[in-house]
Amino acid sequence: QINVQLRTSGQAVDEGVYEVALTVTVSAKIGEDRTLFLVEVAQCGIFQIRNLPEADLEPVMMIGCPNILFPYAREVVSESAVRAGFQPVLLQPVNFEALYAQRLQQQQADAGEAPTVQ
Repeated sequence: QINVQLRTSGQAVDEGVYEVALTVTVSAKIGEDRTLFLVEVAQCGIFQIRNLPEADLEPVMMIGCPNILFPYAREVVSESAVRAGFQPVLLQPVNFEALYAQRLQQQQADAGEAPTVQ
């Protein structure tokens, strides 16, 4: 059983310059409790993003930048598994736009369910 988790984060480094990190964690298990291997890769990039409305900045950092970083992280995951003596792990392409939309929907649902303070 192979489990893949993705996390993206971004922060401003300077005016118009942002660091975006894509963390990919892949674990392979036999049964419920026996871990065969665990690979975690943090692929980061420095991106210059200028002349973009503030409202469009987060989608670019959470969709566009991870799309650029993913092939490199994918290669490191596969290479790491092979170097450890396992079969290569070939991660399928990821739709970061769908993941971002799903995260926004979850945040809206959580905000809607939160109790209001009076």
